[in-house]
Amino acid sequence: MKLIKQRHHGDCAIAAIAMFVGVSYEDVEKKLSKVELYAGLTEEREVEVIGSFGIKSEIRMNETWDPSEPAVLSVPSLNLDSTLHAVYWDGSRIYDPSTKNFYIELPDRIEYAIQRV
Repeated sequence: MKLIKQRHHGDCAIAAIAMFVGVSYEDVEKKLSKVELYAGLTEEREVEVIGSFGIKSEIRMNETWDPSEPAVLSVPSLNLDSTLHAVYWDGSRIYDPSTKNFYIELPDRIEYAIQRV
């Protein structure tokens, strides 16, 4: 798995989705508006973007996600207070697109996960 890094503070989900789907950052970027590139994505929009690549996925809350399966995870940001951050989980390892402080293991708190159906 190749780690894809985010390019500014609001596009962590773009990088995480690219790793989840197995496409380039640019492939995901083409699916989004300019506002979404900088402001970030809602979890519903993340599912829509993943679906645009032919992958059916769903939002799973902390108690219902399967850590043995790949996921886009929403976790507390290590860089911006009171903000969520998207990372990619491949089923055994975390890939954090942050260019600053980053996760090297799963955090205790996962807000939600997006996984294949």
